[in-house]
Amino acid sequence: MIELQTIESAEQVIRALEETGVCIGRVNPDAYHAMKNALPYNVISKSALHEFAASPWMYRWRQVMNRPAESSGFRLGSAIDCALLTPELWAEKYTVEEVNRLTKAGKARVAELEAAGKTLLKPEEAKAVQLAAQHAVIALRELGLRQGETYSTQVGMWVYTEELGGEKLALPVILCGMLDIMPHGGTSLLDVKSTSKPLTNERSVIYAARDYGYGEQAALYRDLFEACTGEHREEFGFLFVEQAEPCLVRYLKMGEAQLLRHRQTYVQQVIEMAEALATDDWGSFILPDVDGDF
Repeated sequence: MIELQTIESAEQVIRALEETGVCIGRVNPDAYHAMKNALPYNVISKSALHEFAASPWMYRWRQVMNRPAESSGFRLGSAIDCALLTPELWAEKYTVEEVNRLTKAGKARVAELEAAGKTLLKPEEAKAVQLAAQHAVIALRELGLRQGETYSTQVGMWVYTEELGGEKLALPVILCGMLDIMPHGGTSLLDVKSTSKPLTNERSVIYAARDYGYGEQAALYRDLFEACTGEHREEFGFLFVEQAEPCLVRYLKMGEAQLLRHRQTYVQQVIEMAEALATDDWGSFILPDVDGDF
């Protein structure tokens, strides 16, 4: 079993990177995201790679304008992650009540909660979030996983590198990721994905994995884990859970061949992103032409 330290500050990550070039530990999700901006390096995460691959110019624009890309389901997805992976933080992060945002009193209440760093959920939203988390726990048990006993959650991983795929990067970077579920043994790693789309449609699961770059994420996280621990895992799984009732759950597994194929893609993306960081050349706001029949 891998002994995980608790990462509480960017200074801990920096010390570990300076000593060994890698860092791994259980981390508060909010602290993890804050650390990405606090590290004195060029930090590349899965989300950054995905945005960069879609449009380098748009990625840079969001950075300069401080406008992070968030989907419409981000709020509920984060709540499900909290209920499932860090339930001890639920009361600190969320308030469940019915508030009329159109009234003066309602607006004041929302402002009060935001100032306290809390997210407001409607009762029906919180009910669906808790049900989704419960269903995910049951699905994990069917995979032989029990939190605190056979797996750890919210594991941050950081790796300093000057080359990738046998090619020297234009500048050194830190590759990072936060693994949702780290089984203490076995052959796989797992991540949780909530979705507003019905999981009864098998194609929608495949399309989501493709459109959001989950294959590249799986390959990157597997490589980060191996660099940090020396352990090789042959599989990476995604546990999809619906955000709305009845909160169905579906498992998507990627094997060695798939991971190696997606590794080629993310490695090329890192090489290109390091070049853009080094030259400050982010391409054009004019996107590539689209060919197709309509």
